[in-house]
Amino acid sequence: MEKGCLIEILYLYLCIIKNLKDMEIEILDGWVDLEEKYCREVNGTIVINDMTYDWNLWTDDGFTRINVVVDGEDVNLEDEDDLEEIGLTEDEGFEIYDEILDLVSEDYSIEGWDE
Repeated sequence: MEKGCLIEILYLYLCIIKNLKDMEIEILDGWVDLEEKYCREVNGTIVINDMTYDWNLWTDDGFTRINVVVDGEDVNLEDEDDLEEIGLTEDEGFEIYDEILDLVSEDYSIEGWDE
């Protein structure tokens, strides 16, 4: 690989990291099922690399999945192949996942419903 190409790739990677630090996440709607205790659905928008995407979070029986919608297709933030399709690494996917989960857990927590 040529030195110029390597520098360009490094620059793009650093831009992605910087933009992940500046990402904006907004919750649009959601619910928690008080009977099931470990069931919820929450959705919103996220800005990644200056692009706005919809996201969806589902928790069923205590297991949580978060997808970002890109061009009408669900991108699983825990799937390395899905993430590669949108130019993100597995670590970046987990960082986005954690940021969304932290925000959702403030208003749509599934903890403590049975106490």
